[in-house]
This record gives sequence, C-alpha cells and structure tokens, in this order.
Amino acid sequence: MRFAAAATHHAFPAPRRVRATRTPRRGSPPRGSASPASPSVARAGGASSQEAFTQPAFPLSSVVNHEAAKVALVLAAVDPRAGGVALLGGHGTCKSTLARALRPLLPRIETVRGSAHNADPNEKKTKDSAASLASSLATEIRDAPFLTIPLGATEDAVLGSVDIERSAETGEAAFSPGILARANRGVLFFDDVNLLDDAVVDAALRATDAGYSAVEREGISTGHPCKCITIAAANPSEGDVRATVLD
Repeated sequence: MRFAAAATHHAFPAPRRVRATRTPRRGSPPRGSASPASPSVARAGGASSQEAFTQPAFPLSSVVNHEAAKVALVLAAVDPRAGGVALLGGHGTCKSTLARALRPLLPRIETVRGSAHNADPNEKKTKDSAASLASSLATEIRDAPFLTIPLGATEDAVLGSVDIERSAETGEAAFSPGILARANRGVLFFDDVNLLDDAVVDAALRATDAGYSAVEREGISTGHPCKCITIAAANPSEGDVRATVLD
C-alpha cells in the first residue's frame, strides 16, 4: 500500500453563536420531538442499532484549509487502488476529524446477510457454479464500515483468532473475525500509526495490499477479502513514521 503523505495544520472554523432555547415545562416533551406514542423510524436496509445511532462525523466541506489532504481523501474514496493517505501533523490539527469525515461520503454497500466480512453478493454469485443457490442469497444494505486499529491492538485482534467459546460448544475450531474482516469494503484507520506495534501494522498492510487476509491459527486455516481504503495519522513529534509504511 502506498500512503500519500499530506501535511496538516490547525483548520477548525470559527465558532458559531448558539441561540438559547427555552426549557420545556415539566411533563411535556421537548419541542420538535416525537411523542411517546409515535412509532420509531427505522433506517432502511436493516442497519444495526449501533450504526443507526452513530454520532455524525464533522462534514469534510466544513474543514477549512487542508486542501491537499481533502483532495487525497476524495481520490482514495473514488479509487482505493490509487493508494492510502497519511495525515501528518501535531495535536489538534484535524487528522482524525478529516479521516472520519470521509465515511459519510462513501456509498452504502450491499452485503450478504450475516456476513462477518461484508461479503459482496455479486462476487459470491460469480464464483458460485450453482446459479439457483447464488440467486437465493439474502442480502442487506448497510453503511460502509469505518474501523480503527487502536493502540495496543494485537495480531489476533486485527487478523482474527480462534473463538474459544464457540469451539467448546461445537467441538470444532471456530474462527472469530478481526478488525480486517469487519473493515472489508470500508475504511481502515491507523490512528497514531507511529505508535502501533510494527508487526501489527505490517500484517495489516500486507493484507490490504493483497486485498485478501489469510489466517493460519491452530486448527484453523481460513481467509477473507480485505479490500478497504487505508488512512494513517501520526504526530511526527511523538516518533518517526517508518519509511516502509510511507513507501
């Protein structure tokens, strides 16, 4: 994966004046809210409750300056094969905000229902020789995933590991998908990439470069597609970013 470095600096817009609102009377619902008897509105496409209540990202268009970084992010969204994006800058320079602002711009994806790695039903149909079985696949529409590799993440957490509980119940080795599986067809964010474990970063980049993550664990030999947009953020004052990551 090739990361296109984009330097950042302070770019938050000027604060806007907020109009005060009156406190509603005791026992009355807030102004503009639905009454208790009103039916709740579900999101189309069978999105999970966690996705339905995800805090909205700061709009990319509201970030001032950072033109090079915004162009790089949009180009990566248009064609992920062009390479990833590295955002380098100090604290408070909008790196994470820029990365998360890309998700609302991505189109929703159609996946095989219940797939742990957001399997594309169209790819499933082309590989399946039985047309009748392929046409009966249940699908759902969901938001493109956005997964962050946290500090202290292990290879098992990123690549996947043996599901001990399910293995004990079934008597057979069961696979527990990791971050790479859930990030397929979405965004994989390396926050503070210069502070992450080198082995974890190298394993994740190998999978995203190949577009496929092969997992070999005791009793398990499996794999899944890993096609995602890679974004890395780092503060150079906290440590150098390895040349192999930026290459």
